[in-house]
Order: sequence, then C-alpha cells, then structure tokens
Amino acid sequence: MIVYCSAGSRSTRAAAFLRDQGVDAAALVGGMAEWAARRLPLETSSGGGAS
Repeated sequence: MIVYCSAGSRSTRAAAFLRDQGVDAAALVGGMAEWAARRLPLETSSGGGAS
C-alpha cells in the first residue's frame, strides 16, 4: 500500500503504523507537493489531468 499526504510527514507516520500492524506499506517521500514539483502525472477526482 502506498500512503500519501501533502508534504509526506503524516504519511510516513501512517505507513509506519500500518507496517507495525503487518501491512506492507510505504510512504510517498515528499508527498504530493514533491510529486507535483517534479511534474509527475496527476489526475483529479473527476478523472481529468491536473495542471
């Protein structure tokens, strides 16, 4: 499972909690802010691409 948040700090804690519960989980380093800064593909909740 990949866990993400805006900046990555909450998802890092959430992934650690999930791993402690036996779930194979990892956090998206840098969160969605880093993802967007690298201009990686994004999709909106309505299914369209984000700019």
